[in-house]
Amino acid sequence: PEEVLFQVVLLACEDSGVRDDWRRCFAEIGEQASVQTTYSHRLRALSAWTTASSDVDEEKRELLLQQLSGQYDEARAALARLRRAGDKAEWAARPHARALRAVQEFVAAARPVLYGCGEDGE
Repeated sequence: PEEVLFQVVLLACEDSGVRDDWRRCFAEIGEQASVQTTYSHRLRALSAWTTASSDVDEEKRELLLQQLSGQYDEARAALARLRRAGDKAEWAARPHARALRAVQEFVAAARPVLYGCGEDGE
């Protein structure tokens, strides 16, 4: 896996400055991968919930909507951070784009469930 490759590169690097640069790069890639994984999982859970929502009682539905609302707020904040990060170096561009896409997809799917409207607010 990538973690093993990262460790091999770090161990092979004799210059501590270069090693620290690589460590920061790998940490950023890991953070982007974590964001992507989190929002991909949340999107799958949301899809499953909306498919089965007719089988959920009103109390549980309210609890799930509250949880979704919190996740939606977190996603909007993550989206803002990712957009502020802007263009990335080539080594980070792909993980950044995947994380951004995962958060955008979650936000687009959650908005109509929470507010009854799409991306354009209608």
